[in-house]
Amino acid sequence: MDDWISAAGGNPEFAKYKIQGETGTVTLGYSEAQRFGGPGGNFRIVPLNVLMSYCGAGFRYFNRAPGLQYIAENQNAFPLFSVYPTPPPQSAISLSRTQVEAGESLTVNRTAKMFADYTRAHYEYVFVNGPNELPANQQIKTNLIGKGPDFPLLPMDSGSGAKIFDCGAQFCDGSADPNNPNIFKETIELKTENIWQPGTYTVHFLLYDGVDRKSSSGSNGEVTATFVLSNLPTPPEAGPLEGDDIDPDATGIVQGNSGYNGEPFDVTQGIPSSEVMYARVIGQEYLYRYRFKQKADQKKWTFHYSITYIIPPKDPEPGPDGTTPPPEPPEEVPKDETILVKRNYSYWYIDQLEVYKIQNATVLNYALGPQQKVLLSPIPAYTVSMNAIQYGDENQHLIMSSLSTTATNERPQGTKTLPQGATPPADEGWKAKAEQEIPEITSKNDKLVLTVNGTSVTYMDDKPAKWPATTPEPIAIPDAAPSQSNVLYEGNIVIPRTLANASHTGITGTISYTKVAGSLSETIPTSHTISGFDWVTVHTPVVNTSDSEDDDAHNQMTHATPQLNSFILDRPFTVYMPTTGPHLSIPGYRNRDYLVYTAKRQVRFPFDVFEADGKTLEPAGQWVDVDADAKTFKMPVWVEEGKYTVEFREVAINAASNDAPRQTGANTNLNNYVAYKTIPVEVIGRLYDFRVTDIADYNWQYVFRQKDGVSPSGAKYWIGYQDIDGAKRGNPAPFKLPILPGSSPLKGYDNVAVKTGYHFKFELKTKGNMYSIDDGIRITPRFYYVNRDGTGRVEVDLYYRTNDQQFVQVGSTADQVQRYVVLADPLRNVNPVSISDSAKYMYDHYFTAAYKATTSQALYVDKYLRAAGQKQVVGNFSLLMLTAMQRTFDPPSQYYSTATVDAARQFASVQHWYGDYSLPAAPYAVKKGTPLYQQGALNDSSNVFLRDGYLIVNFNIESIRHQDVNNPYLQYIYGDTENQWRMEGFTPTASDPAGHSFPLYDGDVVFYHADKSSRDDFDAGVPH
Repeated sequence: MDDWISAAGGNPEFAKYKIQGETGTVTLGYSEAQRFGGPGGNFRIVPLNVLMSYCGAGFRYFNRAPGLQYIAENQNAFPLFSVYPTPPPQSAISLSRTQVEAGESLTVNRTAKMFADYTRAHYEYVFVNGPNELPANQQIKTNLIGKGPDFPLLPMDSGSGAKIFDCGAQFCDGSADPNNPNIFKETIELKTENIWQPGTYTVHFLLYDGVDRKSSSGSNGEVTATFVLSNLPTPPEAGPLEGDDIDPDATGIVQGNSGYNGEPFDVTQGIPSSEVMYARVIGQEYLYRYRFKQKADQKKWTFHYSITYIIPPKDPEPGPDGTTPPPEPPEEVPKDETILVKRNYSYWYIDQLEVYKIQNATVLNYALGPQQKVLLSPIPAYTVSMNAIQYGDENQHLIMSSLSTTATNERPQGTKTLPQGATPPADEGWKAKAEQEIPEITSKNDKLVLTVNGTSVTYMDDKPAKWPATTPEPIAIPDAAPSQSNVLYEGNIVIPRTLANASHTGITGTISYTKVAGSLSETIPTSHTISGFDWVTVHTPVVNTSDSEDDDAHNQMTHATPQLNSFILDRPFTVYMPTTGPHLSIPGYRNRDYLVYTAKRQVRFPFDVFEADGKTLEPAGQWVDVDADAKTFKMPVWVEEGKYTVEFREVAINAASNDAPRQTGANTNLNNYVAYKTIPVEVIGRLYDFRVTDIADYNWQYVFRQKDGVSPSGAKYWIGYQDIDGAKRGNPAPFKLPILPGSSPLKGYDNVAVKTGYHFKFELKTKGNMYSIDDGIRITPRFYYVNRDGTGRVEVDLYYRTNDQQFVQVGSTADQVQRYVVLADPLRNVNPVSISDSAKYMYDHYFTAAYKATTSQALYVDKYLRAAGQKQVVGNFSLLMLTAMQRTFDPPSQYYSTATVDAARQFASVQHWYGDYSLPAAPYAVKKGTPLYQQGALNDSSNVFLRDGYLIVNFNIESIRHQDVNNPYLQYIYGDTENQWRMEGFTPTASDPAGHSFPLYDGDVVFYHADKSSRDDFDAGVPH
């Protein structure tokens, strides 16, 4: 039954619980019941007047007895609520204004429309809320009316149609439309408050009819209207700006006639022995006391606008007798609004002002001439003056509208006739008109300009400003600077150069100030005591702010040591020994250049260094003179890597010797004559010069070898076109990595990469402590696939087949194929003398006396040479570890007998490493992380395998010291501060002859054809 009721436009809940409360029961006979479609029996009954009041007309009813009309309904067969032929009500809302100033009112107009001839009164809920962006505790929620019946009831009438019925204030406050008894209208005034925040406000109107049906207008029974609230607050008034400095802080000094940077020495604290003294008094250039105040307020103008609208009546229509009644009188609709216009203003004014300047100073001391007194008058260049203007009352500060701010400014608009049926506009635009009448207020401050020694500063500016611009904020008068050194001056006293410490008898004095014209007080100037005349201290200062260059741009350590400057082997470095730095925080000292007081600058290294020429050796442990602020040295390649401390010293001109007492940083204690400093540094080696020297693929044979197939061509593929330090190496194109199509210089081979299964030979070098038997180079390959056109580069996993297993993943525990290196391989072209000399070094330094007692050096070298001609395991497809057996030493071009290390250590300082690498002969590449075992049955043509492109071998190269594989020492690519791969000129893209661009990663070495194998060549002669 509920579904039927809803489909018929009713409200099931109301039907069940509202109307049933006013029903009774009646027993109908069979014939009576047939009129309602059911058998006789008990029927629920509803009094007709109740039903009509709730439900309107258009229903069937049964006249049971005279004067008592019922409608009956069989509880089991006849729908209860067949009395809803009308739709739900409609509603509308509008506002008289959409732009409102806080404190003003606006009119809310509401309309309700009922569709039944007779209807019970509805109920409504009207409220307004503030902008959503306001915090909840600031949102305005105001009930204009409240919840309850608001429009009049229409009672049943014996005639057709409804009569307008005054329901009284108890039930409603609306009025029916005289032309439509089912339309009701109401207006109410909404008064905004000054505390409301600016923003958009929404007025809500919720409407329900007598059976709780929501209005079909708007959303969920609610219609809304919005208005924008403006709220011009009174501008805040800043607190007073005030200050005073009436103490001159006068000091008298006996001081050198050549201070530093405009600041003379204070002999009560220190003066160098080489200076000349004079008497001087320093006081504030001016004294002052002032107070500036701000006036900030708001002017308000009230406007009253009024208009009367004349609305002609509808043309009368002829009556039944054919006569036309006279027209109704026109409707007069008065309308008025009171508009409030606000204008802010602010300005500053002088409330108090006193300024004083120096008049003279008197100094008394036995050293100041025969009278032991000197009168110091300011020099003519010292001047203090000011220009102060006070404008007085507010009228001189403000330019504003002449309209009254106390009385209402009337703006009658007369009358206006509208067309028939028209309604007055909701918003007359009076607010905008009123705003246009009142321009913003223009304000100006008082004025104050203070001029000291010819430099004028405006502390209060009277430049006019039109709101919302504000007048310039006044500037606080700062404490005056001390008077310049020559303002109050007399005397010329020479201090002996040899005088280390000296004190004088007490000095006294006074300084006087006089009022500057324009001051607003009658304060009498006073004299002030001069302080600071105590004694003279002779103190020759030296500082040591030495430092050294941090060559972190070439620091390849995996983890650079914080706060240690990097010294790189075989590279220049610079030490800095400026004579500038902080000393005592006293006049003439502080942070400055002390070169004139410095006799010598020296540095001492705990390791050998070269002079900048790279030839003159300075052995470790001796003091080396530094004759300028900076000096460049060069690190010998044989210095042991590690942490060291470098010493610096600067010696004062009056020191008895270079080894006089010293103090760190600066000789702030006058008993010391040497400024001393140490710098922690770290000496670091190099990992560099990686290059490919041979490829076993027959397509590349004559790139690296001459026509005999053995003699080297000299071709090498370097990382780029730059050397270890980023300078031009000189290798021509295309001899740079990675090797890819277009890298071959041979005619007809420009599209050739390398076939899988063929190895390539490579070399690299290190400098430093990589000479031990347990040092090595770790190379971790990574693999990538890229399409032939350079797109789709992805990291891949590689698989290969063995006789025992179909797919073995490179890097898995099943990956047991070993990689070898033959150091003395003829195609590697290693000089046998280098191998022999390296073996001799190893014999001399790696073995115990017991071993040497049974094995001679010659015998060991012979064994070593034989081993160098044999395969040595260096790892597998996923990891290479080059050890001492894949290393030779590059001897220096000159040995230094004055070095603190022997020739053998110099010999072993540069290490040369050799390696081989290849991919499996027939690798299978899949995108990294692909679970191959989940791909189903696989064969060589399975789609999961990437083959129509290139496989890229990428190396991560690290140095390992003393087998500490968990802490690699140097990085070729991934160091904290340097990428040596990029230093040597590697570029992030390359193109093949067809113009395809390939993205490259640091460490890319060789491109292999993904679909071409060494097995494709006849008798390739390589292990598979």
